[in-house]
Amino acid sequence: YVEVDSDDPLLEDRLVYESNNPKILARMLRAQVGPYMRVPINATGIREPLHTDSAPRGRCMEPSFIAGLRAMADKGLPFELCNRGAELPDMAQTFSQVPSLTVIMDHLGNMPDLSPACKKAVQTMAALPHCYIKVSGDLPVDHDIVAFVRDTFAPDRILYASNWPVVTVHSSLREHWQLMLDIFGPDENFFRHNAMRAYGINADIHAVKG
Repeated sequence: YVEVDSDDPLLEDRLVYESNNPKILARMLRAQVGPYMRVPINATGIREPLHTDSAPRGRCMEPSFIAGLRAMADKGLPFELCNRGAELPDMAQTFSQVPSLTVIMDHLGNMPDLSPACKKAVQTMAALPHCYIKVSGDLPVDHDIVAFVRDTFAPDRILYASNWPVVTVHSSLREHWQLMLDIFGPDENFFRHNAMRAYGINADIHAVKG
């Protein structure tokens, strides 16, 4: 479960906490990143939305934010990254300072195009030892961008993501699923195992609750 930027994050935390759905194997919940951040009690990891209008440009480069990432790395908490595509170079600069952190990039990093600046930023992220990237997006994903990501990231750090139900605004889940099969084939690492490793999901739990 990944935080959905709701109007009432405390209500979202409560609803997720009260849910007994056995399919929820990990919970990436919202917090304001900082060295003394408050973390929801049932959080597997943290997401602070960096792609919304309320997030100021340069937020990820603030010293308190970077200090919070270091604290998360020390505690073994992964960070779920959703950023504006135009700020990919900022993300690369920030997360390169905390290479021990597990960071999971949503929506192909919202990479807007294959410009040299975007490609360099994604290559920098891919070089980090614990950086994963999810293949999804609000619009139908660009085949060329997916191919670039596939060729840039290590195969064990690329994750399938459905982006359900937002994917239905401009595309369909069936179309997205078929594109993933066309590009990656029926690869269980892409569709399952890489995500389990990124989010620290126990294989035995997965087998029981899957």
